Amino acid sequence: MYTQRSIGNRMAAALMCTALWLAASPVAARDKLVLARPADKESGYTRRLLQLVSKDAFGQLGYDVEIRNYPPLRASHEADAGHVDGEAGRTAQYGERHPVLVRADEVVVVAGIAAFSTDPAIQLDGWDSLKDKPYRVTYRSGYELTRSRLERVVPPAQLSAAASGQLGMQSLALGRSDIYVDTQEFGQLMMDSMPERYSNVRMAGWMEQLPLYFYLHQRHAALAPRLAAVLRQMRSDGALDRYAEQAYLESAPRRR
Repeated sequence: MYTQRSIGNRMAAALMCTALWLAASPVAARDKLVLARPADKESGYTRRLLQLVSKDAFGQLGYDVEIRNYPPLRASHEADAGHVDGEAGRTAQYGERHPVLVRADEVVVVAGIAAFSTDPAIQLDGWDSLKDKPYRVTYRSGYELTRSRLERVVPPAQLSAAASGQLGMQSLALGRSDIYVDTQEFGQLMMDSMPERYSNVRMAGWMEQLPLYFYLHQRHAALAPRLAAVLRQMRSDGALDRYAEQAYLESAPRRR
């Protein structure tokens, strides 16, 4: 016959066992998406902003996310082959050449494309300012829009691609090219981090301001409009602006 005390002890023991079982049971992990970022190994404002925005936006949709840096051309190959779940930071036109990728149709960040030179006499303003000029121009391989813009205004014999941003800047500093075209952020990062190597390099002008987007592999096509809706809401409620300010402040030491 059970007494009240024995019943209470049994209930307490049962509750303790349940609590221990719940504590020992693994929490169901969320699905994880891996996005390629076409940016070699450099870090800075854009990378940090994409990390902050993607963590929040994909988190609202029930996903964890990891952004991995790849050289731009390899990032395309990885995404096209489905080895990653998409790309972070590509232009609006990028999907035209990569039909297996679906754009989340809301701008994440705007990247400034700039020209760099060692010749202070070279002053540029937009792509057309390169027309009918004798300059040897280099750009980073894998940045398709940059390549297509340059091909319209620079003769093939004067145009070349660098396998990486570092090689492009080195080629310019060594006098093997007259102009190197890349994001303003990257060029400034190189000049700030290695001032002795690039002491003769300066920004020669802006080429274009490019809105950048998230792209998802077609197996996640249904997720793209949902992601775009989350990003629009984040823009509306000021979250994107707050993350932009946070990324700017956190990356500021790298720019000094």
